[in-house]
Amino acid sequence: MVFGWGKKKSENQVKVEPKQQQITVEQIPSIVDDIKEIRRKTLIAEINNFGAKINPNLEELIKIAKELEKDDLNVDDIDKHLKVLVVRGKKLVISTIKNEANKKFSKIDSYDDAVTLGNDVSHALKKMGDVLGRQSRVIHIFAKKYADKLKNILSVLNSDNSEIQTILQNFTQIDSSRNDILDYIKKLEEEKSLIEEKKHRISELSETLLQTKKSHEEVNNNIKQLRSSPEYKKYLDINAKIDEFKTTKHDIKNEIDLQFTKISRPLGKYQYVSSLDKDKRNLLDKLLHDPFDVLTSENKSALIEIIQSVRKAVISESISVKDVQKSLTYLDETTEMLDGYIKQIFEYNTKLTDLESMLDVFDSKKLKEQEHALQKHVENIEDLESRIRSLESEVKELNDSRPRIISQIQQRLDGISAIRYSIASE
Repeated sequence: MVFGWGKKKSENQVKVEPKQQQITVEQIPSIVDDIKEIRRKTLIAEINNFGAKINPNLEELIKIAKELEKDDLNVDDIDKHLKVLVVRGKKLVISTIKNEANKKFSKIDSYDDAVTLGNDVSHALKKMGDVLGRQSRVIHIFAKKYADKLKNILSVLNSDNSEIQTILQNFTQIDSSRNDILDYIKKLEEEKSLIEEKKHRISELSETLLQTKKSHEEVNNNIKQLRSSPEYKKYLDINAKIDEFKTTKHDIKNEIDLQFTKISRPLGKYQYVSSLDKDKRNLLDKLLHDPFDVLTSENKSALIEIIQSVRKAVISESISVKDVQKSLTYLDETTEMLDGYIKQIFEYNTKLTDLESMLDVFDSKKLKEQEHALQKHVENIEDLESRIRSLESEVKELNDSRPRIISQIQQRLDGISAIRYSIASE
């Protein structure tokens, strides 16, 4: 038979409707501290009651151990091998009971004292229970008259200890719930502060947005005013003439390119065999790529010198061409046409310069500055609106989380208080 004891049956309790009371979040820390303090005092009083009950039972266990120690259990009448086991078991039981039950629990004054008492009682019961369990046959067969006494006392002690552990566990749960509540309140305070910061930032950004929109409107009006001026109309007309005139460059350029294409092969080959100085070599390179840009009166002499040098190279066969005579003809032809091309380009550039000088009738730089400022305002407005929307979304998210946090606080308050608190919404 296993040596054990039963558990105390719980009594049916009448369900009592909790009182209801409305509170604010600010009141909660004080309330939960009061609840914890009340429960702490109750815990100490209850544990003291159990301590007072435990001491007599421990004394009774010592008394039984002493009686058992004096009892020879008639072991002289049994097999000597069995006698050794019984005597050994008896001594172990007596020794354990004397060691573990030889305690007197004094009045406790704090929660830590209560925990110490609970630990000591649990330790003593486990030690005695383990030994009595292992020596169960010895006790029930050879010391039967002590078995029931031990069982009854230990059952009472175990029941008392279960109550003590339940009380301690309940207080731990209350303390844990209190800490959770305080953490939630701290989170609410942090979120409230964060909401205020974000709202203040939204207010600042909104004011900046308002000023930016005003500046945008002013710049837009300035642009409209500039574009509606007679000077701007003249400016547009002149620009249109310039654009139209620039098309003539295409015709001149095509004619020149066509002519220089005829001598491009000897010019190109001359690049690799020439002994021209650096300036003329650069001029030759530009002549091959875009003759329009280098046909000027300043470059005329150098251009003729280059073409004549190429002509000599063709004659001397320093450079090879398919048709020497045709190449010489084209080179001579190009030389004769230089004056005409230079004159055409000069007249084109002169007229273009005259037309472009007429653009001074309107301050286009001011218009461009205003257009740049307008674009900058548009970008700033978009950025400010985006930042405001983002902050508003964050504020909404924080506001939405508050009821969930308050609900968690409500649940934990309901779990530790006899009063049904209703937390007022802010």
